[in-house]
Amino acid sequence: TSKPWLPAHDYSGGVRKKIADLYSNEPGFEIYTSTPLYEQKLASSIFCLAPTGAGWGRRAVLATIFGCIPVIIQDNVEQSYQG
Repeated sequence: TSKPWLPAHDYSGGVRKKIADLYSNEPGFEIYTSTPLYEQKLASSIFCLAPTGAGWGRRAVLATIFGCIPVIIQDNVEQSYQG
């Protein structure tokens, strides 16, 4: 079935699309492209996907600010807290 809300295959190296394809119907997973409740969703989640995309690190930083553990999927990018 077509899922028009999914990002293009090559966006984020295909990671976001692959995660959505694998887990969008699984219990406990919530996948959004846009929601006015974004900060509330981050704050109420334990883990938040932080793949590469339109600029690295934004999702990881937002997840951390709202108390969510970022699941970082970004090849060859050193994170600011990585030593």
